[in-house]
Amino acid sequence: MIDAVQRVVALGVAPAAAVRCGASNAANAINASSYGRIAPGARADLLALDPSTLAVRGVWIGGEAVAPG
Repeated sequence: MIDAVQRVVALGVAPAAAVRCGASNAANAINASSYGRIAPGARADLLALDPSTLAVRGVWIGGEAVAPG
């Protein structure tokens, strides 16, 4: 999904909009309401992205760091 987000940003979509759509649309497509958002009760699966390059800088699954961040 990060590759798709990076490609959409390269086409001129604002990074925040691309990330928001990438997360929420993918979750909605599989009817997974606890994914794709940051909110109480939602899963704590997160990516930290470099703001300039959108490269992945950190990964958390269930709130636990699994990659540098």
